[in-house]
Amino acid sequence: MITSAFLIYVFKVSLCLTFFYLLYAIAFKRETLYTGNRLYLLFALIVSFIIPQISFNTVLLPDAVPLFDSFNSGISNASFSSEIDLRTTNNYSLNFYSIVTAIYLIGSSILLFRLLFQLVKIARIIALGETVEYSNQKIVMVDINHTPFSFFNWIVINPKKHTPSNFDRIIDHERMHIRSLHSFDNILSEIACVLLWFNPIVFIYKKSLTENNEFMADKKAVSLGHHANEYMQTIVLEACSFSVTPLVNSFCSTTKKRIIMMTKEKSNKNRSIKYLLALPLLSVLLFAFTNRSTVNNISAFVPDIAPDRDVFSNIEVDYTIPNGNPLPNENMGKISSKYGLMIDPFTKKKRNHTGIDMIADIGTPIYATGSGEVKKASKSEKGWGIYISIVHNQHYQTNYSHLSKLNVSEGDKVNKGDIIGYTGNTGKSTGPHLHYEIIKDGKPINPLDLLVK
Repeated sequence: MITSAFLIYVFKVSLCLTFFYLLYAIAFKRETLYTGNRLYLLFALIVSFIIPQISFNTVLLPDAVPLFDSFNSGISNASFSSEIDLRTTNNYSLNFYSIVTAIYLIGSSILLFRLLFQLVKIARIIALGETVEYSNQKIVMVDINHTPFSFFNWIVINPKKHTPSNFDRIIDHERMHIRSLHSFDNILSEIACVLLWFNPIVFIYKKSLTENNEFMADKKAVSLGHHANEYMQTIVLEACSFSVTPLVNSFCSTTKKRIIMMTKEKSNKNRSIKYLLALPLLSVLLFAFTNRSTVNNISAFVPDIAPDRDVFSNIEVDYTIPNGNPLPNENMGKISSKYGLMIDPFTKKKRNHTGIDMIADIGTPIYATGSGEVKKASKSEKGWGIYISIVHNQHYQTNYSHLSKLNVSEGDKVNKGDIIGYTGNTGKSTGPHLHYEIIKDGKPINPLDLLVK
């Protein structure tokens, strides 16, 4: 099942890839530094999928000792924010995520089917041909009217369609594709198209990578001793108008551009320094699309400072009372469902909501709102998804549901402010959020009542 977290992830990947390609189009595309261009395009493609998965934690130390839980300031505006955020409540989010997920799956399924069909088509052509050794290279001789191409370690060609001299030039060109492992580039870029099909840039990106690899193979083939003019004549003579399977390295692709690049003045190797422009872009993308969270570990900070202040020497603070913030302050006002009666987004019937739902991106840290012992830290079979239950004292218990990841285990002792897990969309949920409950003397109470106090 595609989750909202995955949809957000591929959207971030898509944006990263777009920015990397814009830099390529502006700074590198016109250079004849084909190896450098290929490495940049592959690096950018892979890194675009990695960046949104990176997480950073920032620890903020308070300016004053929070003995009276002053970091609850974000709650004071909860009643106002909740009225605004109710416009995006569960009644609408289910349909939104369902529609977006369905559209994404349809597009990806079509392209995945096309990819598999291409692989079967290539395998069938190779299987029907006659494999021979020619200059220490596997050549698949076919009788069908198909453009010459290479795929991994095979070169497919119809020898009857080419003169002996052209045949040798084509074989050398395709051999360069094989030695450079260009088929891996084709597979990787096709997978990117399956996952990021909603962004037109990914198809332009794939085309640019394919063109660059053709330029590289031409350059290496000519370096084997072929005369440049004769080689270009072969390119023109072998130009084909029928479609070529996108997965293979075809000799008949991008004819005009290949000739232009072969006759273009070679770029000075010193221009390779331009690739350093990718570093500031990488820094910006890391800042913009990595998962960053703020850790307010107040409980660890207070004991070190409070004893040094005489004014607090006789004050005892009960950290087992769960009156802390379960999420970073910036998320505390984003309440999609309040405590009390609500319309169930699944049954469309009224029911009692025993906690509050706070909207937060998947991976947002969840803090223990009071010190205590973890009694449950597992996956629920009742729709709560991954959840945590903490017993604080003889009166209070807190529950945290729909998590994506646990940071504690059953039986662990936790302090107020410790990170116990991360928000998610598991269980019976219509979008990324945290369901937070406070149980007092066996009965649920409104968390906002305790927090505001």
